[in-house]
Amino acid sequence: GLLSPLHFFPDSSWEYAELVLLKNKPEDVALYTARKKWSGDDFSLVPGESLDPYNSLCFRSIDPLGEEFKLNSIEVFEPIITNMERMEKSE
Repeated sequence: GLLSPLHFFPDSSWEYAELVLLKNKPEDVALYTARKKWSGDDFSLVPGESLDPYNSLCFRSIDPLGEEFKLNSIEVFEPIITNMERMEKSE
């Protein structure tokens, strides 16, 4: 994060990782859904992460949800999802 913006956004990244790792959806479906979370819509009470002024500034000229986003999302959330699944099986 010191040399370039980190392509990680809590809501969009979770959406992507959850669909890929928990629900076994194809990457393109997960990315499409994550983009909807990133952009937001008129029906959501929570604005999209793209509307955050810092995100707008950092990612105005690049695609924030590219390969780096996918890798970061999986790297951060895979251990959490793995442990969630393990806990559910032990209950």
